[in-house]
Amino acid sequence: MERELDSILKVNDLFCGAGGMGLGFKYAGFRLAGAWDFDKWAVESYGQNVSPKVKLSDITNMTFDELPYADVWTFGFPCQDISVAGKQAGMIKNKTRSGLFYEVMRLLDETRTNKPTNLPKIILAENVKAVSKYLAEIEREYELAGYKMYSIMYNSKFWGVPQNRERYFIVGVREDLSSVFKFPKQDESYVPKLSTVLEDDVPDKYFISSEKAKAIIDQALKRIDKLDQVHATITPDRVNKRQNGRRAKENEQEMFTLTSQDLHGIIYLANCNPSGRDMNGKVYFEEGISPTLTTNKGEGIKVMVTGGYSQKRGFTPSDISNTSDASYYKGLGCNQTRAAVMELAPEYRVRKLTPREYARLQGFPESFEFTVSDSQLYKQFGNAVTVGVAYAIAASIKGFLLGADAMYGDYKEELT
Repeated sequence: MERELDSILKVNDLFCGAGGMGLGFKYAGFRLAGAWDFDKWAVESYGQNVSPKVKLSDITNMTFDELPYADVWTFGFPCQDISVAGKQAGMIKNKTRSGLFYEVMRLLDETRTNKPTNLPKIILAENVKAVSKYLAEIEREYELAGYKMYSIMYNSKFWGVPQNRERYFIVGVREDLSSVFKFPKQDESYVPKLSTVLEDDVPDKYFISSEKAKAIIDQALKRIDKLDQVHATITPDRVNKRQNGRRAKENEQEMFTLTSQDLHGIIYLANCNPSGRDMNGKVYFEEGISPTLTTNKGEGIKVMVTGGYSQKRGFTPSDISNTSDASYYKGLGCNQTRAAVMELAPEYRVRKLTPREYARLQGFPESFEFTVSDSQLYKQFGNAVTVGVAYAIAASIKGFLLGADAMYGDYKEELT
């Protein structure tokens, strides 16, 4: 009965990574009971910034008695065998990394058998959009574990960060709790601009060589007349993979739609046909938003910035149309835009996003300290749950468990 009356809710954070989910729950007022991850560098970041209770652990070796009581268990299990950008080997028990989902189910089963008073009231999984094909299997496993499933897909761009990131959140409510869980509603009326996360005074090490940048720009200029509806161009090796790889499509225009796997840089030219299908969000300039972050050392996302007197300012539609009215570019034809780019291209440099920009794109606070290498930071933030999304769900879970509406605290409050 004491636990039922305890207004300080607790969470166990499995596959915790650098702490996107953990921070979201902390900001909503939860106390971290425990956290675990297989990656020692992620554990270091989590311990420094989220909770010292984090432990380095392989979930396949964990047992029920290692998990303290918590009202909620969260687990953003590995996505590489599910994601369209990954191996697509499937969610297979005891065989694939994504199959580690079943290890959480095992821990729940062990807890039910050996210490049922420690069963969480809520379980929360997170994974990529492609997990949709496994939702029926996940629901079956949830039911076998004694939980009713609720699922929803959110896009991070509607939760305060300029990143086009679609992820499923899959809640399980313990069968003895009769209330219906309701997810928070995302606000699709506003998407922040990439310019809100860009740093000033970026070190030269993040800029690519002039030769490589010139090759990107030259290739872009050669392709612009043929792209029509497409916002941006990609480099020749990626074009070849698009045309001949397993994801090649009959519609040539779609082969030039950027994804987070276009590793070698881009150039924003213009939207010559603003009504083009599925083009919003797939731009890399300061007035747009970022594509989905990946873990590939920051190489997947590059922005074009001005050189010379103001190398931190983005490559915007107003730049290429030579007017202060950003809407003017919509009336430009591709040939006109090409001429404008040819005139301005030498003024620009190309760089990748910095780790701090990656962190901001995932909603991590400025107080988050970097104690590991850049490559590890890119990996950690690329894998992370967007903090704002985690916070909103945690607030709704808190309200559900305490018999109230979503209980929002101070999102930026640093809780102990």
